[in-house]
Amino acid sequence: MNSLIARNKVFGIILISVGVICIASGGYMLIAQKHENSVVDLNRTSLSDSSLSSVERNVKESSGGGESSRNNMSIDGSNNPLESTTSSATSSDAPKSLSAADNQSDDTGDSSHKKGVEFEKYIVGRFGRKFWSIKEWRSDKSVNNRYVESSMNPDLEMKLKVKDKEYVVAIECKWRKSATSDGTVKWSYPAQVQRYQDFAKKSNIPVFVAIGIGGIPSRPDHLYIVPLKSIDSPTVLQTDLAKYEIKSGSYFFYDPSVGDFKRD
Repeated sequence: MNSLIARNKVFGIILISVGVICIASGGYMLIAQKHENSVVDLNRTSLSDSSLSSVERNVKESSGGGESSRNNMSIDGSNNPLESTTSSATSSDAPKSLSAADNQSDDTGDSSHKKGVEFEKYIVGRFGRKFWSIKEWRSDKSVNNRYVESSMNPDLEMKLKVKDKEYVVAIECKWRKSATSDGTVKWSYPAQVQRYQDFAKKSNIPVFVAIGIGGIPSRPDHLYIVPLKSIDSPTVLQTDLAKYEIKSGSYFFYDPSVGDFKRD
C-alpha cells in the first residue's frame, strides 16, 4: 500500500512538472511571436520609408511644422506672408499711382487701376492699326514697393510706319472724372513729370500726355493730346488745354514733319 501511495505521489509530481513546463513553453512562444511581429512591423516601416522619394521624405519630415512652417514663408523672404502682396505704394518713386485726391475722384485701389487700364485701351484704339503698331505697353506690377524700372516711363510707345520710315511716340495716359472747382486738373506730380522729361531726353522720343476728362474712361467727354514740352507742371487749367483737344471718336493723325498730332 505504501509503495502504491509513493508511486502516485511521484506520478503527481511528474504531472505537475509537465504542466509547469508546458505553461512556461507557451509563455515563451507567445513572447517570441510578439517579438517576431514587432520585428516584421519595424522592417515594413523601414521599407516604406526607404521607398519614399527624397521629395516625399522632405514633405513628410516638414509636415510636423504645421501652420508655423507655412507662416514663415513669403514671396520675397519676409516673415509676413501678406506683406508682399498687400503693401501699398508710399514711395515718391511709385509709378503712376496717385491718391484719390490726385485722381479727383472717389476711386482707389483696384477700381482706380481698372479705370486707368480702360483709358489706356481707349487711347490705343484711337491709333489706326493700318499705320500704327504697339511698341511698348507698360504695367505697374510691384512687390513691397519694388517696381520694374520701365514702369516709370510713359504708358505707351506707339510706332508709326509710313512707307520705309518709322516714327515712335510715347504716350502717358491720364483720365480724370472732372476738374476741381477752380478748373484745375492735377494730372501728375513733380517727380513723375521729371521722369518723363528725362525719358524724352535719353530716348529722343517725343512724349505726349493724353488727358481724358469727364464721361467714362472708355469714352471721355473731352480728350486732350498735349506735348510734354508744353506742360511742365503737374497741374494745368482745363481752359489752357482747349487748344490741344481732339475730336472724340476720330483716329489720331501724327505729322512727323512738325512732330505733333493734328487737331480739329
